Amino acid sequence: CTPTIYNGRAYVGVSGTSQFGAYSGHNITVIDIPNWEIAYTVRTQGYPQTSGVLTTAYQAETGCVYVYFFDNYTPGKLRVLKDKPGQTSASLVSVEAYTDKGTTKTYETAYALFTPDGNQAQYAICSPIVDAYGTIYFKNDSAYLMAVGSTIESLEITQNSEKMTYQAGEVFDVTGLRVTAHYSNGLSRDVTEYVTWSEEPLTANDTDFIITMPYVMYQNQNGTAGVDYPEPFVALTLTIESDVTYGDVNGDATINMVDASCILQYINGAVQLSGNELLAADVSGDSTVNMMDASLVLQYINGIITVFPVQSEE
Repeated sequence: CTPTIYNGRAYVGVSGTSQFGAYSGHNITVIDIPNWEIAYTVRTQGYPQTSGVLTTAYQAETGCVYVYFFDNYTPGKLRVLKDKPGQTSASLVSVEAYTDKGTTKTYETAYALFTPDGNQAQYAICSPIVDAYGTIYFKNDSAYLMAVGSTIESLEITQNSEKMTYQAGEVFDVTGLRVTAHYSNGLSRDVTEYVTWSEEPLTANDTDFIITMPYVMYQNQNGTAGVDYPEPFVALTLTIESDVTYGDVNGDATINMVDASCILQYINGAVQLSGNELLAADVSGDSTVNMMDASLVLQYINGIITVFPVQSEE
C-alpha cells in the first residue's frame, strides 16, 4: 500500500504469499528511513491494501504516534500500531486464533482495535478517516458506512428543558434541553441532537425521566468483538402533578365495584380507556392496566389496603 511517513519512519501494509490467504505472511512493516532498514514487522490476518492514518495526538504525553490500518480480509479488522523512533518490535499486539481445514493455529498480530461483526464484516479497502473527536469513519465491501469512536463515560444534563413541571398525561417537551457526552478519551461535546426519550404520556412514576443515547451497535471489549454496548443514559428530574383519583376509573368521586368492572372490561377489550381514566386505572403504577390493577381495586374496596402502590411510590 501507499506508505504513511512521519519523523523518519515509514508504515506500509505488505501482502503475504497468498493474496487472500489468512495469516499467510501479511503484515505491517515499519521502515527506519535514515538507516534504510526494516525496524520491525507485525503480522495481520489480511494485507492492508490502503494507506494508514497517523495521529500525533498523544505524542506529547507518550512520545509515540498511533497508526491505523484495515485488513483487506473478512471481517476487515481495524488495527493500530503504537510507535516511536528506535522501536524494534510492536508494543501493542493481539493473539488471534484461526482454524483452517480442521487445524487451529494462534498468531500474534497488530492490535485489533475494532472488528466489524455480523452484516458489517467484509473485505476493506478504505483508508481510515478521523474527526476532531477521534471518531474513525470507514466503509468496507459490506456496503455499510461505519463510525468507531471513543466510549461515552457519562451523559450530563447541562441545561434543563424549559418545562420541568407536568400534569400526568402530558408528554415531555424537550425545548431548551442540552445534553453533553463525556468520552473516555477526555473530550466532551453537545449531543442534544442525538439523544432520545419516551414520548408516552407522563405518569406519577416519571419523576426520574430517562434520556438515552442509543445509537452504538456493539464494541470490542477485552479482546472480544461484537460485544453489546450498554446505552448511556442520564435522568432528568421532573415534577409530575396529578388531579387523578387513583382507582376512580369512571370519575364519579367514588371507588367501588363499578371501577373494578371498568378495569376488567378494558382488559377484555369491551371498553376503551384513555387520558385520566387510564391513569386512574393504573393503580399499581407499572404503566400497564391488567389484572393486578383490578385485584388492587377490589382489595381497596374490601379494606385490605388503604393506599395503592402508585401512591406509595409518590
